Amino acid sequence: MIEIVRLYLKNNLQLKQVPLAVNRKIINGEVLRNPVCLKCMEKSCVKQNTTGEFVCDDKISSYHVKLHDLEISTFGHLGDLSKLKQGHYAYKSSSKMKYNQFEKIINDQLKPLISSCEAFETSTRTEVLNSFHDASKWARQMSINAENLLRKSEGDSIAEKFRNSSSDLKSIYKCSTLLNDALQAYEIFINPRNVDYGPKRDTQIYQLFDKFQAILFNSEGKANNKSFKLEGELYVKIPTYQSFTTIPLSLLHNALKYTFGNAKIIIKFQEIPGDKLIIKVISEGPHIDDSEKNKIFDKNFRGKHASKLHHDGLGIGLYVASIVAKKHNSTISVISEPLQYEREGILIAMNTFTLTMNIK
Repeated sequence: MIEIVRLYLKNNLQLKQVPLAVNRKIINGEVLRNPVCLKCMEKSCVKQNTTGEFVCDDKISSYHVKLHDLEISTFGHLGDLSKLKQGHYAYKSSSKMKYNQFEKIINDQLKPLISSCEAFETSTRTEVLNSFHDASKWARQMSINAENLLRKSEGDSIAEKFRNSSSDLKSIYKCSTLLNDALQAYEIFINPRNVDYGPKRDTQIYQLFDKFQAILFNSEGKANNKSFKLEGELYVKIPTYQSFTTIPLSLLHNALKYTFGNAKIIIKFQEIPGDKLIIKVISEGPHIDDSEKNKIFDKNFRGKHASKLHHDGLGIGLYVASIVAKKHNSTISVISEPLQYEREGILIAMNTFTLTMNIK
């Protein structure tokens, strides 16, 4: 939708002669007559995260209107709050458009456009989800049946039973579990409201991470000489929706994909009694700079080294995991500490993804 809005604004006759931005990304300004703006290096007006009229230190106004999840801005005007005097060298060449004029154009013309786009997106999502429904239902049933078979194996936990099962049963359980969770992630990706599908069930968080590390090691890690190590203990059970399984799967799979060499991926558990559960997934991989940290949980975002290190992936996993975490009163954060060496021309860092679950 954002690209449609940008294209519409760029070709709007009433706004064609003024610089515009959507979500602080400049899209227009073929005629920027304000000489003050041309000389400005700071561009504080572009960085504003506000609504209404903003006046910079050079006494020039910018206008910011929020519509749905979009912030639409224009710059270089002499607004009602501007103190630029008539004798100033930039006065004559500055736009005299006022904030209420800009706001009216945006509301009158963009509201119907955005409503139409949202109606189309909703209709498309519904059609896609309907096509997924039967496949998701069958995948869930396959996963349940496979786990029932696995429970007959020796071991105290699902991960232990998995390790002790036959290769055929491992394959059936692995494929059915990963298929079920992949389809579940796609459903949330298409429509985030599916995040709270089904009733909550008590979940042993440690066992859930242990289960997925065993599956991922068997499916990808062993062949690439990559493995996991669990540190700490966590016995508490937390009520979670069915969607919660996408969090450990996404965090562990992400670490597995981007880990260099055969360094172990650490899964560290900590409980602050009555307050928080903290689970850290620590791995050595490409350094994640500040610009990437701000986008890493965005829809469809893939890091700059993603294609070089791992060819599949659509930027779905971490985006969906962040939605699921929020629904469970939890957060996912990332820290990337450079290790001062490179592999294949890529700066390597110790990357820590932290899931913090509030249990008050």
